[in-house]
Amino acid sequence: MAAVEVVTDRGKQRVTDPDGAIAGTALSPNDDSAWTEVAPSAAGMNAVRLKHATDWLASRLSDRHFGAQLVVLRGGRVILDRSVGSTNRGQARVTPRDRFIVYSLGKPFAALCVHLLVERGLLSLDKPVSEY
Repeated sequence: MAAVEVVTDRGKQRVTDPDGAIAGTALSPNDDSAWTEVAPSAAGMNAVRLKHATDWLASRLSDRHFGAQLVVLRGGRVILDRSVGSTNRGQARVTPRDRFIVYSLGKPFAALCVHLLVERGLLSLDKPVSEY
């Protein structure tokens, strides 16, 4: 198993990456030199479908006081980085530097990731957390 360094809110950490799925994803949106888009075709993605997703999201937020940041990463590369909608600060446009308060929204995603690891045999729900 390969070990890679990832950047989290607690700093840099080394984690195992058995299938190379997270290698190279140590990007930070605050580092403009590393946060540049590559062509979707270079990552095996369809540019038209990505534009469709962006346009759909923008249309859903156009008449509301909501905004969103849509980022697609693949293989550690930024494929799409779009800001859509407006902030609650006087209808200002959302920018890549805006921060969003997500409260407990991360919990369902964390649970999904845990179960994906269980399916891959990398984690057991029966073992104590201290074993990891």
